Amino acid sequence: MRHIELNNEITQMQDGFYQLHKDKEALEVFMEEARENTVHFNSVAERMEYMKEHDYYYNVLDEYSLEEVEEVYNIAYGENFEF
Repeated sequence: MRHIELNNEITQMQDGFYQLHKDKEALEVFMEEARENTVHFNSVAERMEYMKEHDYYYNVLDEYSLEEVEEVYNIAYGENFEF
């Protein structure tokens, strides 16, 4: 069952409580789907090229140097930010 279907099963029961275990199931299924579909890259340049080729992003390297983009990534990752 997909995570969205499980999430839709979080309905109020007769005793007034919600079926929160369905939310936990939905989260587990969603995270598994995310892990299966995660693409890993060896460099920022490789990531940017992939995103541009698959129309996720415009070619940011037309406006900024690779060094500037890498600096932004380093700052974000330095703050434990996850894209």
